[in-house]
Amino acid sequence: MHFVREKFKTLRKEKKLSISKIALQIGKSYRTIIAWENGERNPAETDVRVLAQILNVHVGDISDLPDLNKSELPYYHSAINDYDALNYETESSFSAEQKMYILKLKSESEKLKSELKTLKRSSYIKDVSLNSIPTCVYVKDQKLKYIYANSNFLSYIKLSLNDILGKTSNEIFNPKEITELSLLEQKVLNSGKDIASKKIQMPGGDSKRIATIYISPVFDENEITTKIVCSMNEITHDVVAEDRLHLIEMVLNLLSESVWVMACEPVPHFIFFSASVANIFGRTPDEFYKNNKLWIDAVYPEDKQELLKINSENKFPRTNEYRIIHKSGEVKWIESKRFRYKHESGKTILFGILRDITKERISIAKLERLQETVNKFDQYIWYGEFKKDNINDFEIHYSNSFFSNIFSKKEQFTISSKLDFLKYVHEEDELLLKNWLNTDEYPKFIKYRVIINGNLKWFFNRIFKDGNKCFGAIEDITGEQLLIYKYKVLDDIINKSNDVVWVGEKIPNTTFFKLLYLNKAAERISGYTQQEFFDDPSLSQG
Repeated sequence: MHFVREKFKTLRKEKKLSISKIALQIGKSYRTIIAWENGERNPAETDVRVLAQILNVHVGDISDLPDLNKSELPYYHSAINDYDALNYETESSFSAEQKMYILKLKSESEKLKSELKTLKRSSYIKDVSLNSIPTCVYVKDQKLKYIYANSNFLSYIKLSLNDILGKTSNEIFNPKEITELSLLEQKVLNSGKDIASKKIQMPGGDSKRIATIYISPVFDENEITTKIVCSMNEITHDVVAEDRLHLIEMVLNLLSESVWVMACEPVPHFIFFSASVANIFGRTPDEFYKNNKLWIDAVYPEDKQELLKINSENKFPRTNEYRIIHKSGEVKWIESKRFRYKHESGKTILFGILRDITKERISIAKLERLQETVNKFDQYIWYGEFKKDNINDFEIHYSNSFFSNIFSKKEQFTISSKLDFLKYVHEEDELLLKNWLNTDEYPKFIKYRVIINGNLKWFFNRIFKDGNKCFGAIEDITGEQLLIYKYKVLDDIINKSNDVVWVGEKIPNTTFFKLLYLNKAAERISGYTQQEFFDDPSLSQG
């Protein structure tokens, strides 16, 4: 192809078209048009045809190219310039300016189509995105009428988008349910300021469902609020769980025992301490949150090393007792129960219960001292409780070591109830003792014989009752009974004598004697009874 550059330059000047204007119309640079006119470069065939159209001449006037036949499109039609293609689609009566304007309109139309396609794609992506999140989202206009809602919100209220478009909340829900929500929406619309993380009742009739709402204004180019965007994130389960947690904390804080929880990662730290720790340690939960080693600092010095050793063994669950120094300086005994829980995530949680056992320890110490004292008694001291299935029988819960001194080492003596004791009773006294035990008169006393290790012994038994509790004492009176027996034998021998036999002691500051013993011969000789002599010391002076 030959481009007649001189002819092109002449026609351009005749048409009074500047290089800049032609460059703008053809879509080339100013330097490119100069290069064509100067012969430095040759334009492409499609460029030559566009130049002919701009100059409104035949393409043969500026080149050796033939005019195109509109009925026969060339094979390269799809690749020719838009301007050249326009010649096949429009009448030749259009001027070059008109044709360029048409091209500009077509270009703007294509841009609009592209932007519309982009908007549709963006709208689709927005809908997919908003519908995929678990949050309820809706948009309202200046009159607080719905103009958009995502599928999650529509599913919750059980309505379609067409059911709510152009309607206010009052037209859809019970006004009482949305009073607070409507006020918040109006506030954002009027103020143009966001509202975030506000707890509200979700509209739709279920007052038990709670959500946090976020409301944001949308402004136009004049900074006027034209829309509001609202999102509701249901937190009903979180609120219920939080309420339960508060209830559990309240209950734990009412306990006299102190409950604690410690997280081990990333470093050991307390995450909960019930309020009663203040009574046990004299320190608040906040002090333990700030210093997780505060509890070990409070341990009594003599117990600290042993406690650290136990903790290092890492055995769970475990229970141990140790002393602490209260903030006031008071020494207290603590019972500690520790447990370990390993979550499926791999995190380890330690928790436990602390109980003040100071009073128990003092009571135990007193009881031990009391037991030491009671064990020195020469009586069998016991304490028990009546059985439910037999009110005349009882179980013994405590007894001293009196019988261990009486029975041989081969025969370990234990009594679980009164019935166990009967096997040691002398057969002549067994019925008597059974009848006595079965009487419901308290307190009651009895003397009886027992056979222990083949030896005959006399016991003096006393039982007392206090409600369902019972306690008593069994005393070994074998020595006393032997003395009484010997006294009776001696008394029988002396009473057979015809001589008066008496024993007495002088009454201080008098000339009289107090009789301690007098045989029956005195009655036969004096005519007075033995009792009269004992009652009237003056009779013995005669």
